[in-house]
Amino acid sequence: MADTIEVNPTWGDAPGVDRIQRILNVTAQGSLVCCVLSGVIGGGILGLGKLFGGMQSGGTAAKMIFGGGGGALIVTLTARIIGWLIGDPTTVNA
Repeated sequence: MADTIEVNPTWGDAPGVDRIQRILNVTAQGSLVCCVLSGVIGGGILGLGKLFGGMQSGGTAAKMIFGGGGGALIVTLTARIIGWLIGDPTTVNA
């Protein structure tokens, strides 16, 4: 009877994995901060536009608010999808 072969693919022992993880963390944090700033600035533009009667600023503000929210959703979902793809198939996250 032949010996069984077991394969456990992982990036754990790859060179530079700590640096790559740090770069991904900083990039994701920066992206989330930009998304929050986009929502805050868009809210400010929306408020000032209504105060001063600028109708075009309302459309710009709505784009910024929804764009910031959509960007934050994409950043968080992408991290979860990647974690799911490279995660241990024997464990189930509930």
